[in-house]
Amino acid sequence: MNSHQNNGKVWVSDLNARPEIRSAFPRSQVRFYDTTLRDGEQTVGVVLSPQQKLEIARKLDELGISRIEAGFPKVSPEDGKQSL
Repeated sequence: MNSHQNNGKVWVSDLNARPEIRSAFPRSQVRFYDTTLRDGEQTVGVVLSPQQKLEIARKLDELGISRIEAGFPKVSPEDGKQSL
């Protein structure tokens, strides 16, 4: 058995293809909840313009991200200028 097989994108173990392994996992849809817009601006030195936030949100939508956490409600006049 080859311990790792390249499927063209990632390296995976041959064990992942075994029916007894695959049957243990439900075939349900995976959904993502993205916090890039909220958590990203909590990083020191990161300030996103409204246009950058909109661009990020659109790209996440194109990727099929089902839920996007856009940020916090405005707490000051300065925050209001930065909101989407």
